[in-house]
Amino acid sequence: MFTISRRALLAGGASMALVRVIEAHPVLAGGGEIVNQTTGAQTTDLARAIADAAPGDVLSVRGVHEGNFTVDKPLTLRGGGSAVLDAGGAGTALTIAADGVTVEGLALTGSGRAGLAALRRPAGVLVEADQVSLTGLTVTGNDTGVAFVECRNCVISGSRIADNQSEGVKVMGGQEHRIASSTISGNDVGVAIGPCYGDYTEMPRPIPPRDNDPAAIQRYIEETQAMAAFEESASAASDITAAYCELPGNGSVGISVSSQSRRIALIGNVVIRTGRDRPPNAEALAEVRGYLTEALGGTDPGDSIGNLQGAGIAFTCGTEDNRVIENSSDDNLGPGLHMSSTNRTEVAANSFARNRTGAWLTDADDNVVRGNTIADNEKYGLIIDNLMMSGAPAPSGSTRNLITSNNLSGNAVNAYDSSDWVATRAEVQARMANAPWPPQVREQMLANPRLMEQTIAGQLERHSPGTNRWDDGALGNHYDDFDEDPEGFRDADGDGVGEVAHPIPGGGHVDRFPLTEARILRELGG
Repeated sequence: MFTISRRALLAGGASMALVRVIEAHPVLAGGGEIVNQTTGAQTTDLARAIADAAPGDVLSVRGVHEGNFTVDKPLTLRGGGSAVLDAGGAGTALTIAADGVTVEGLALTGSGRAGLAALRRPAGVLVEADQVSLTGLTVTGNDTGVAFVECRNCVISGSRIADNQSEGVKVMGGQEHRIASSTISGNDVGVAIGPCYGDYTEMPRPIPPRDNDPAAIQRYIEETQAMAAFEESASAASDITAAYCELPGNGSVGISVSSQSRRIALIGNVVIRTGRDRPPNAEALAEVRGYLTEALGGTDPGDSIGNLQGAGIAFTCGTEDNRVIENSSDDNLGPGLHMSSTNRTEVAANSFARNRTGAWLTDADDNVVRGNTIADNEKYGLIIDNLMMSGAPAPSGSTRNLITSNNLSGNAVNAYDSSDWVATRAEVQARMANAPWPPQVREQMLANPRLMEQTIAGQLERHSPGTNRWDDGALGNHYDDFDEDPEGFRDADGDGVGEVAHPIPGGGHVDRFPLTEARILRELGG
């Protein structure tokens, strides 16, 4: 009978994940064994087997192996679905530090835990080398499931990555990775793609001083300098593909792409029930809210910081040149798709249904949203607005986006576009009067009318309205609240393209060529 060690029991949820793995694979109860299939050598010590192996050797791994293991030469570890590496609640189960490693059929569990602010977290698998192949893994009960850190051309496929505390798969910098044909469920974030910040383990957090105390001011200067160095250290992720994965029931975000990531392709994924089966991370949200409240001089930003919670797919913070093709992002607590500060991204042939909002663009330019089915969402089908993720006004409206051949039906509001809002001096002044300035900044503004005028002028100079196209010059979109004669729709020649423009709520945009339901179904191949 297999007995879980005291160390594994201390891992809490990780040990329960190990129990489930063992129950699914009764052969594991027989103990651990490693056979070097290249040389024939046998041992029960996995670390020794790795140390004794030569580059290119194949190690057949059986049973349960406790500890933290590192592969530092090009080997193949083959578990065949009958091996577990258990970190026992401390550190990372398996670290890959050599190029060309292959890992097949292992279960990895029991990593240690890190604080909420940690950038680098213990993992089931940590990859720090190029051309690594991970296939048929079961990665459960860790902090992060699988982490790729500043490496290239790695693949994870055919794996189950579930019930990890933070991310299921985390990409930190690096290029040309592929996440394919895997089930990634019950993690806080299913897949997170973002930068690597050098050797930083936590992000600096400058807090503006609330008074004129010289020590507090000096500390703030030093923290601001540290933040600048932190941002300078960022190495962006690029050319990453996540394709044909199932992502049910993750917590805060299904797939997150952030911070200057480029050429990210999301193809054929099914992202459902984010924030519903597992609630978003309330502790992390409260920590961010607390930090912002302190940074804003005691002004609580409110619930606006939670706008992305439960999002199916989210692109934020300067991402560019991405593709979102043939995904289903449905039945999520938040938006099916959120694009904030995201440019030149193609969004085509997706389903965004039964979410809070179908697709939401803000401060997003030069994107194409074409041929999507956006249906039965609680608030908006497709919205383009002037609000940033924090709820504050964006400096300029989203502009030069093309929205065409989408099927918008059953949403509370099918379409909304306020990006052409033109700021007036009175509106900017009113917004500034209510802005959550730190107290010393507010006092300076009120005491110095000239400074106030200069600030208002600068806001007006930077602000520019957005101009988007809701048709491509021949075809617009289908709106189920504007496709019949009583709703003002006209199609005298019967070609399925309306002859009366459809005004888009929120501003002055119009769809010049709205479509009938029959025409949009034909365009979408239905």
